[in-house]
Amino acid sequence: MSGQPELFEVVVAERKDRGTGVIIITLARPDGGPLPPFDAGAHIPVQLPGGLLRYYSLCGDPAQRTRYKLAVLVTRHSKGGGQVIREKLLPGVALAVGEPRNHFPLEPHPGPTLLLAGGIGITPLLLMALALKRQGREYLLHYFGRADTLAALAEEPDYREIAGDILVDTQTRPPRQAAVQVDAALGPPSDPLPEDAAAMASAGDAAMSGRDGSLDGILHDWRQRYRRFELYYCGSTEFMQTIRDRCVALGIPLEDCHCESFAPPKVAGEKAFAVKIHGTGEIIPVSAEQTIADALNDAGVGVEISCGQGLCGTCLAQVKEGVPDHRDEYLSADEKAANTKILLCCSRSLSSTLVIDL
Repeated sequence: MSGQPELFEVVVAERKDRGTGVIIITLARPDGGPLPPFDAGAHIPVQLPGGLLRYYSLCGDPAQRTRYKLAVLVTRHSKGGGQVIREKLLPGVALAVGEPRNHFPLEPHPGPTLLLAGGIGITPLLLMALALKRQGREYLLHYFGRADTLAALAEEPDYREIAGDILVDTQTRPPRQAAVQVDAALGPPSDPLPEDAAAMASAGDAAMSGRDGSLDGILHDWRQRYRRFELYYCGSTEFMQTIRDRCVALGIPLEDCHCESFAPPKVAGEKAFAVKIHGTGEIIPVSAEQTIADALNDAGVGVEISCGQGLCGTCLAQVKEGVPDHRDEYLSADEKAANTKILLCCSRSLSSTLVIDL
Protein backbone atom coordinates (compact mmCIF):
# COMPACT_ATOMS: atom_id res chain seq x y z
CA MET A 1 0.00 0.00 0.00
CA SER A 2 1.28 3.47 -0.89
CA GLY A 3 2.63 5.65 1.91
CA GLN A 4 2.01 9.27 2.70
CA PRO A 5 3.68 11.97 0.61
CA GLU A 6 7.07 13.32 1.65
CA LEU A 7 6.58 16.62 3.43
CA PHE A 8 8.71 19.68 4.12
CA GLU A 9 8.24 22.63 6.45
CA VAL A 10 6.66 25.93 5.47
CA VAL A 11 5.18 28.81 7.44
CA VAL A 12 2.11 30.94 6.94
CA ALA A 13 3.63 34.11 5.47
CA GLU A 14 0.31 35.90 5.00
CA ARG A 15 -3.37 35.34 5.66
CA LYS A 16 -6.21 37.33 4.13
CA ASP A 17 -9.76 36.97 5.43
CA ARG A 18 -11.90 38.52 2.74
CA GLY A 19 -15.07 38.60 4.83
CA THR A 20 -16.79 36.45 2.20
CA GLY A 21 -15.89 33.03 3.58
CA VAL A 22 -12.78 32.88 1.40
CA ILE A 23 -9.47 32.71 3.28
CA ILE A 24 -6.33 33.20 1.20
CA ILE A 25 -3.21 31.63 2.71
CA THR A 26 0.32 32.34 1.46
CA LEU A 27 2.97 29.77 2.41
CA ALA A 28 6.75 30.14 2.23
CA ARG A 29 9.85 28.33 3.39
CA PRO A 30 11.15 29.55 6.77
CA ASP A 31 14.31 30.82 5.03
CA GLY A 32 12.40 32.36 2.11
CA GLY A 33 14.04 30.01 -0.39
CA PRO A 34 12.51 28.72 -3.63
CA LEU A 35 9.76 26.12 -3.56
CA PRO A 36 9.28 23.21 -5.98
CA PRO A 37 7.76 24.45 -9.26
CA PHE A 38 4.19 23.85 -10.39
CA ASP A 39 1.87 24.46 -13.33
CA ALA A 40 -1.76 25.48 -13.62
CA GLY A 41 -4.07 22.79 -12.25
CA ALA A 42 -1.65 21.58 -9.57
CA HIS A 43 -2.47 20.94 -5.92
CA ILE A 44 -0.40 20.20 -2.83
CA PRO A 45 -0.89 17.96 0.20
CA VAL A 46 -1.06 20.07 3.35
CA GLN A 47 -0.59 18.59 6.80
CA LEU A 48 -2.50 20.94 9.05
CA PRO A 49 -1.79 21.53 12.75
CA GLY A 50 -3.05 18.44 14.55
CA GLY A 51 -1.94 16.10 11.77
CA LEU A 52 -4.94 16.26 9.41
CA LEU A 53 -3.87 15.91 5.76
CA ARG A 54 -5.84 17.75 3.09
CA TYR A 55 -5.26 18.66 -0.56
CA TYR A 56 -5.71 22.18 -1.93
CA SER A 57 -5.38 23.69 -5.39
CA LEU A 58 -2.55 26.16 -5.85
CA CYS A 59 -3.87 29.51 -7.01
CA GLY A 60 -0.80 31.76 -6.95
CA ASP A 61 1.24 32.75 -9.98
CA PRO A 62 3.57 29.82 -10.85
CA ALA A 63 6.23 32.37 -11.80
CA GLN A 64 6.52 33.35 -8.12
CA ARG A 65 8.85 30.58 -6.94
CA THR A 66 9.11 31.54 -3.26
CA ARG A 67 5.46 31.15 -2.26
CA TYR A 68 2.45 28.91 -2.56
CA LYS A 69 -0.99 30.47 -2.38
CA LEU A 70 -4.20 28.67 -1.39
CA ALA A 71 -7.78 29.94 -1.43
CA VAL A 72 -10.14 28.03 0.85
CA LEU A 73 -13.87 28.59 1.28
CA VAL A 74 -14.55 28.38 5.03
CA THR A 75 -17.75 29.05 6.97
CA ARG A 76 -18.47 29.14 10.68
CA HIS A 77 -19.98 25.68 10.27
CA SER A 78 -16.89 24.20 8.58
CA LYS A 79 -15.45 21.10 10.21
CA GLY A 80 -12.22 19.19 9.70
CA GLY A 81 -9.71 21.03 7.54
CA GLY A 82 -11.87 24.12 7.19
CA GLN A 83 -12.18 24.50 10.95
CA VAL A 84 -8.42 24.11 11.45
CA ILE A 85 -7.71 26.73 8.78
CA ARG A 86 -10.21 29.15 10.28
CA GLU A 87 -8.95 28.79 13.84
CA LYS A 88 -5.24 27.94 13.62
CA LEU A 89 -3.62 28.96 10.32
CA LEU A 90 -2.36 32.36 11.42
CA PRO A 91 0.75 34.22 10.22
CA GLY A 92 3.90 32.58 11.53
CA VAL A 93 2.35 29.16 12.13
CA ALA A 94 4.50 26.29 10.86
CA LEU A 95 3.05 23.35 8.95
CA ALA A 96 4.16 20.75 6.43
CA VAL A 97 3.34 20.40 2.73
CA GLY A 98 4.32 18.05 -0.06
CA GLU A 99 5.55 18.76 -3.55
CA PRO A 100 2.91 19.85 -6.08
CA ARG A 101 1.02 17.18 -7.98
CA ASN A 102 -0.99 17.76 -11.11
CA HIS A 103 -3.80 15.42 -12.13
CA PHE A 104 -5.56 18.30 -13.90
CA PRO A 105 -2.98 19.73 -16.33
CA LEU A 106 -3.58 21.87 -19.39
CA GLU A 107 -3.15 19.73 -22.47
CA PRO A 108 -0.91 21.04 -25.30
CA HIS A 109 -3.93 21.54 -27.53
CA PRO A 110 -3.63 24.33 -30.11
CA GLY A 111 -7.37 24.90 -30.44
CA PRO A 112 -9.81 26.93 -28.33
CA THR A 113 -10.32 26.13 -24.65
CA LEU A 114 -13.48 26.54 -22.57
CA LEU A 115 -13.15 26.83 -18.78
CA LEU A 116 -16.22 26.35 -16.56
CA ALA A 117 -15.90 27.14 -12.85
CA GLY A 118 -18.35 26.55 -10.02
CA GLY A 119 -17.80 28.55 -6.83
CA ILE A 120 -14.40 28.04 -5.22
CA GLY A 121 -13.67 25.61 -8.08
CA ILE A 122 -12.49 28.68 -9.95
CA THR A 123 -9.10 28.56 -8.18
CA PRO A 124 -7.30 26.17 -10.59
CA LEU A 125 -9.11 27.64 -13.60
CA LEU A 126 -7.86 31.17 -12.92
CA LEU A 127 -4.31 29.89 -13.31
CA MET A 128 -5.31 28.03 -16.46
CA ALA A 129 -6.66 31.29 -17.88
CA LEU A 130 -3.42 33.01 -16.91
CA ALA A 131 -1.34 30.30 -18.59
CA LEU A 132 -3.46 30.35 -21.75
CA LYS A 133 -3.18 34.13 -22.00
CA ARG A 134 0.60 34.01 -21.62
CA GLN A 135 0.75 31.36 -24.33
CA GLY A 136 -1.41 33.45 -26.65
CA ARG A 137 -4.04 30.72 -26.87
CA GLU A 138 -7.76 31.24 -27.40
CA TYR A 139 -9.86 30.66 -24.30
CA LEU A 140 -13.04 31.56 -22.48
CA LEU A 141 -13.74 31.27 -18.73
CA HIS A 142 -17.27 31.18 -17.33
CA TYR A 143 -17.87 31.41 -13.59
CA PHE A 144 -21.00 30.16 -11.81
CA GLY A 145 -21.32 31.17 -8.18
CA ARG A 146 -21.47 33.99 -5.68
CA ALA A 147 -20.16 37.35 -6.78
CA ASP A 148 -18.36 37.88 -3.47
CA THR A 149 -16.42 34.61 -3.85
CA LEU A 150 -15.06 35.82 -7.16
CA ALA A 151 -14.44 39.30 -5.76
CA ALA A 152 -12.28 37.83 -2.99
CA LEU A 153 -9.98 36.34 -5.62
CA ALA A 154 -10.19 38.99 -8.33
CA GLU A 155 -8.31 41.60 -6.31
CA GLU A 156 -5.26 39.36 -5.92
CA PRO A 157 -2.26 40.74 -7.86
CA ASP A 158 -1.63 37.29 -9.37
CA TYR A 159 -4.51 37.85 -11.79
CA ARG A 160 -3.70 41.36 -13.02
CA GLU A 161 -2.83 40.02 -16.46
CA ILE A 162 -6.34 38.66 -16.97
CA ALA A 163 -8.28 41.25 -14.93
CA GLY A 164 -8.90 43.35 -18.03
CA ASP A 165 -10.45 40.33 -19.74
CA ILE A 166 -13.02 39.66 -17.03
CA LEU A 167 -16.49 40.64 -18.16
CA VAL A 168 -19.63 40.88 -16.04
CA ASP A 169 -22.95 40.31 -17.74
CA THR A 170 -25.46 42.57 -15.99
CA GLN A 171 -28.63 40.68 -16.89
CA THR A 172 -30.70 39.55 -13.93
CA ARG A 173 -30.28 36.22 -12.18
CA PRO A 174 -31.35 34.72 -8.82
CA PRO A 175 -29.99 36.69 -5.83
CA ARG A 176 -26.27 36.56 -5.04
CA GLN A 177 -25.45 34.62 -8.17
CA ALA A 178 -22.82 36.01 -10.49
CA ALA A 179 -21.74 35.21 -13.97
CA VAL A 180 -18.31 36.20 -15.11
CA GLN A 181 -16.88 35.71 -18.54
CA VAL A 182 -13.13 35.81 -18.95
CA ASP A 183 -12.48 36.27 -22.62
CA ALA A 184 -9.27 36.22 -24.63
CA ALA A 185 -9.14 36.45 -28.42
CA LEU A 186 -12.90 36.00 -28.73
CA GLY A 187 -13.93 39.63 -28.94
CA PRO A 188 -13.48 42.98 -27.19
CA PRO A 189 -14.54 43.50 -23.57
CA SER A 190 -17.97 45.04 -23.17
CA ASP A 191 -18.02 45.59 -19.41
CA PRO A 192 -14.60 45.52 -17.70
CA LEU A 193 -14.11 44.39 -14.14
CA PRO A 194 -14.48 47.28 -11.66
CA GLU A 195 -11.14 48.37 -10.23
CA ASP A 196 -12.52 47.82 -6.74
CA ALA A 197 -13.37 44.12 -6.55
CA ALA A 198 -15.77 44.82 -3.70
CA ALA A 199 -17.75 47.00 -6.09
CA MET A 200 -18.13 44.00 -8.36
CA ALA A 201 -19.57 42.00 -5.47
CA SER A 202 -22.23 44.66 -4.90
CA ALA A 203 -22.80 45.48 -8.56
CA GLY A 204 -25.97 43.44 -8.61
CA ASP A 205 -26.97 40.10 -9.99
CA ALA A 206 -25.62 38.85 -13.28
CA ALA A 207 -26.43 36.14 -15.77
CA MET A 208 -24.20 33.76 -17.62
CA SER A 209 -23.30 34.86 -21.09
CA GLY A 210 -24.06 32.31 -23.77
CA ARG A 211 -26.63 31.66 -26.45
CA ASP A 212 -29.53 31.77 -23.99
CA GLY A 213 -27.76 32.64 -20.74
CA SER A 214 -27.63 29.03 -19.55
CA LEU A 215 -25.04 26.29 -19.23
CA ASP A 216 -26.79 24.52 -22.09
CA GLY A 217 -26.50 27.71 -24.12
CA ILE A 218 -22.77 28.03 -23.51
CA LEU A 219 -22.03 24.42 -24.40
CA HIS A 220 -24.37 24.44 -27.39
CA ASP A 221 -22.79 27.67 -28.65
CA TRP A 222 -19.28 26.23 -28.43
CA ARG A 223 -20.38 22.95 -29.97
CA GLN A 224 -21.79 24.88 -32.94
CA ARG A 225 -18.87 27.31 -33.20
CA TYR A 226 -16.01 24.81 -33.06
CA ARG A 227 -15.65 21.31 -34.44
CA ARG A 228 -13.35 20.40 -31.52
CA PHE A 229 -12.37 22.27 -28.37
CA GLU A 230 -10.92 21.42 -24.96
CA LEU A 231 -13.17 21.76 -21.91
CA TYR A 232 -11.93 22.08 -18.32
CA TYR A 233 -14.32 22.33 -15.39
CA CYS A 234 -14.14 22.30 -11.61
CA GLY A 235 -16.71 22.73 -8.85
CA SER A 236 -19.12 20.79 -6.71
CA THR A 237 -20.01 17.19 -7.48
CA GLU A 238 -23.46 18.23 -8.69
CA PHE A 239 -22.04 21.03 -10.86
CA MET A 240 -19.60 18.69 -12.55
CA GLN A 241 -22.11 15.90 -13.06
CA THR A 242 -24.45 18.37 -14.75
CA ILE A 243 -21.71 19.47 -17.13
CA ARG A 244 -20.77 15.90 -17.95
CA ASP A 245 -24.40 14.96 -18.61
CA ARG A 246 -24.86 17.94 -20.93
CA CYS A 247 -21.65 17.15 -22.80
CA VAL A 248 -22.89 13.62 -23.42
CA ALA A 249 -26.28 14.92 -24.57
CA LEU A 250 -24.68 17.42 -26.95
CA GLY A 251 -22.20 14.93 -28.37
CA ILE A 252 -19.10 16.69 -27.02
CA PRO A 253 -16.34 14.03 -26.95
CA LEU A 254 -15.55 13.13 -23.34
CA GLU A 255 -11.87 12.71 -24.23
CA ASP A 256 -11.84 16.49 -24.74
CA CYS A 257 -13.37 17.11 -21.30
CA HIS A 258 -11.18 17.42 -18.20
CA CYS A 259 -12.36 17.91 -14.63
CA GLU A 260 -11.20 18.00 -11.05
CA SER A 261 -13.20 17.45 -7.89
CA PHE A 262 -12.02 17.49 -4.29
CA ALA A 263 -14.78 15.21 -3.10
CA PRO A 264 -15.66 11.72 -4.31
CA PRO A 265 -19.00 11.54 -6.10
CA LYS A 266 -22.09 10.64 -4.09
CA VAL A 267 -24.47 8.28 -5.78
CA ALA A 268 -28.08 7.81 -4.74
CA GLY A 269 -29.13 4.28 -3.88
CA GLU A 270 -25.73 2.89 -2.91
CA LYS A 271 -25.68 -0.90 -2.57
CA ALA A 272 -24.04 -3.03 0.08
CA PHE A 273 -21.37 -5.53 -0.92
CA ALA A 274 -18.62 -7.60 0.68
CA VAL A 275 -14.84 -7.37 0.67
CA LYS A 276 -12.73 -10.51 0.94
CA ILE A 277 -9.14 -10.22 2.13
CA HIS A 278 -6.81 -12.15 -0.15
CA GLY A 279 -4.56 -14.45 1.85
CA THR A 280 -6.71 -14.69 4.98
CA GLY A 281 -10.09 -15.31 3.35
CA GLU A 282 -11.79 -12.98 5.83
CA ILE A 283 -15.04 -11.57 4.45
CA ILE A 284 -16.15 -8.13 5.64
CA PRO A 285 -19.54 -6.64 4.75
CA VAL A 286 -19.63 -3.03 3.52
CA SER A 287 -22.96 -1.31 4.06
CA ALA A 288 -24.45 1.31 1.74
CA GLU A 289 -23.43 4.01 4.25
CA GLN A 290 -19.82 2.85 4.74
CA THR A 291 -16.64 3.25 2.77
CA ILE A 292 -14.50 0.16 2.32
CA ALA A 293 -11.85 1.73 4.54
CA ASP A 294 -14.38 2.39 7.31
CA ALA A 295 -15.71 -1.17 7.13
CA LEU A 296 -12.22 -2.67 7.28
CA ASN A 297 -11.15 -0.48 10.18
CA ASP A 298 -14.37 -1.25 12.07
CA ALA A 299 -13.60 -4.95 11.59
CA GLY A 300 -10.09 -4.54 12.99
CA VAL A 301 -8.30 -4.73 9.64
CA GLY A 302 -6.08 -1.66 9.79
CA VAL A 303 -6.24 0.61 6.76
CA GLU A 304 -4.26 3.84 6.72
CA ILE A 305 -6.26 6.83 5.49
CA SER A 306 -4.85 10.24 4.69
CA CYS A 307 -6.92 12.56 2.50
CA GLY A 308 -10.17 10.57 2.59
CA GLN A 309 -10.99 12.00 -0.84
CA GLY A 310 -9.36 9.63 -3.31
CA LEU A 311 -6.51 12.02 -4.06
CA CYS A 312 -3.34 10.88 -2.35
CA GLY A 313 -3.07 7.11 -2.87
CA THR A 314 -2.37 6.30 0.78
CA CYS A 315 -5.19 3.71 0.91
CA LEU A 316 -4.33 2.05 -2.42
CA ALA A 317 -4.96 -1.71 -2.51
CA GLN A 318 -4.65 -4.43 -5.14
CA VAL A 319 -7.78 -6.01 -6.63
CA LYS A 320 -7.58 -9.78 -7.10
CA GLU A 321 -11.18 -10.51 -8.10
CA GLY A 322 -14.28 -8.46 -8.82
CA VAL A 323 -14.93 -5.13 -10.52
CA PRO A 324 -14.25 -1.89 -8.63
CA ASP A 325 -16.45 1.20 -8.94
CA HIS A 326 -13.70 3.82 -9.22
CA ARG A 327 -14.49 7.24 -7.72
CA ASP A 328 -11.02 8.61 -7.10
CA GLU A 329 -8.86 11.24 -8.79
CA TYR A 330 -5.60 9.37 -8.14
CA LEU A 331 -5.58 6.48 -10.63
CA SER A 332 -5.08 7.14 -14.32
CA ALA A 333 -7.74 6.23 -16.87
CA ASP A 334 -5.68 3.20 -17.93
CA GLU A 335 -5.28 2.04 -14.33
CA LYS A 336 -9.02 2.34 -13.76
CA ALA A 337 -9.75 0.38 -16.93
CA ALA A 338 -7.38 -2.39 -15.80
CA ASN A 339 -9.37 -2.80 -12.54
CA THR A 340 -6.34 -4.10 -10.65
CA LYS A 341 -6.19 -1.31 -8.05
CA ILE A 342 -8.66 0.53 -5.84
CA LEU A 343 -8.70 3.49 -3.44
CA LEU A 344 -10.42 2.22 -0.31
CA CYS A 345 -11.45 5.62 1.06
CA CYS A 346 -13.97 6.43 -1.66
CA SER A 347 -14.35 3.76 -4.35
CA ARG A 348 -16.84 0.91 -4.11
CA SER A 349 -17.60 -2.37 -5.88
CA LEU A 350 -19.75 -3.26 -8.86
CA SER A 351 -19.45 -6.92 -7.84
CA SER A 352 -21.22 -8.50 -4.89
CA THR A 353 -17.81 -9.50 -3.53
CA LEU A 354 -14.51 -7.73 -4.13
CA VAL A 355 -11.30 -9.59 -3.32
CA ILE A 356 -8.45 -7.25 -2.35
CA ASP A 357 -4.85 -7.64 -1.23
CA LEU A 358 -3.62 -5.22 1.41
